[in-house]
Parts: sequence; structure tokens; C-alpha cells
Amino acid sequence: MTDRFDVNRREFVKKAAAAGAVTVGTTAATGSAVADSTPASQERAESVLSAHGEGVLSLLESEGVLEDRTELPTAVGNDYSGVAKGHEGAAEFSLSDGSTELHVVTDVEAGTLTVTVRPEDDRAFAILDTGDDLVGYSMEDGVYDFEAQADCTCTSYLCDGTRSEKCCGDYECYYFCNC
Repeated sequence: MTDRFDVNRREFVKKAAAAGAVTVGTTAATGSAVADSTPASQERAESVLSAHGEGVLSLLESEGVLEDRTELPTAVGNDYSGVAKGHEGAAEFSLSDGSTELHVVTDVEAGTLTVTVRPEDDRAFAILDTGDDLVGYSMEDGVYDFEAQADCTCTSYLCDGTRSEKCCGDYECYYFCNC
């Protein structure tokens, strides 16, 4: 990864938690919080990716992050805890506002990649966790430093008895287990 990303995710989360960072961005204003998560069936995951994720998947392939989209682990079930911990597989989140999100997590050479699709918004984005940085990919913003977004809010949750974080920027949220 290049040196253009000098923000450390763990440092950012610690500072945000210590400061009680509660800024109201677009995501926070919509009230989107995880209400329920279930493993996504392979058919559902592939259908949602095909219908709404084409642009971001092409961007990931052109950037060399994802070699081949057919290698995404859509046949492996996942849930909130698995997504937060970076376990491979596909999970569908039912949000409190009635919308859904599909999350497909996979290990790539540069780290852990999470592709998120919001079918109701016809929107997809991806976040690459390199271990030191979070890099975002979307059709609207191209490639960007996720942590440097102005309106970033982190919320603590529990995942399998351990602390996890949901960090949201302007439109994207990233879940990870802060074990």
C-alpha cells in the first residue's frame, strides 16, 4: 500500500471513542443501524451483486484489489459478528429503517475486503482493511481514504461478547471487531 494513507485505523477509533465522536452525517441522520443479520444465500448474494454492484466490482478489478469477482465467497454464510471480525462470507443486514445491506467479506492480497451493496439505493461500495489503513472504493468517490472523511462516527456494539465498532463516513459504514 502507498504512503498516501497516514491515518491509523486503531488510533482513529481510540481518538473517536475517547472524544465521544458523535457527529451527524448523512448516515447517522438516516438512523441506519443493524437491526438483524442473517447469512445470505449464494443465489441472493450473487443476484444483488450482479444487479447493483457491477461498478464497484469493476473498479476493484481495475485497481488490482480483486483479481476476479467470481472468487468472492458468496456460497459461505456470514452474520454481523463474522463481518465485524473480517470472516469470509456473505451476510444480509436488515436495518432499522427497513432497508437491507449485503456484505461480502473476502481476504485479498492487500488485506480484508468488504463489499457492501444497498439494493434499495442501487448503491455499492467496498472498504479494504490493510491492517493499518481503511481504503474506500465507490463509483461516486473512486478510491479514497475512508478514515479521512469529514463526518465519521463510530458506534460500539457487542459481537460474540467482544466489543465491535460500526464506523460511518458520509455514506459508507464499516464494521469491525475491536477485540
